[in-house]
Amino acid sequence: MELIVVIILLGVMTGIAIPRYSSTLEKSHLQDAIMQLTAIHAANQIMFARTGAYWPPVNPRVVYSLAEINAALNLNIIANGMEYICPNSNLDGFSCTATREAPATQFVVQVTANPISSANPVCVDGTGCP
Repeated sequence: MELIVVIILLGVMTGIAIPRYSSTLEKSHLQDAIMQLTAIHAANQIMFARTGAYWPPVNPRVVYSLAEINAALNLNIIANGMEYICPNSNLDGFSCTATREAPATQFVVQVTANPISSANPVCVDGTGCP
């Protein structure tokens, strides 16, 4: 009888803990994307202060990969299940995104040259956005 009670209690505890763990894990991925994009923003502001232009440079290329972002801005961002891209910049600013795709909770977080605030970087699309 005691063994049955223990098994039932473990089942109930597991039923509560696993969904909360999954939710917390997904929120941490969103926070990770925000922090990484904040680092890209800071590095790009430093680039602008030094050169008078944002990265990536204005040219016919459409998208830059994470390896190119890391090399150009002297960063060490790890993908961690997300895709980071920065399309061409212009004289007014830049925009970079972090995208998390299925099978995880999907979201897209974007950062621009605007000052860091509650609206920059911001989750712009996906079921993982708060």
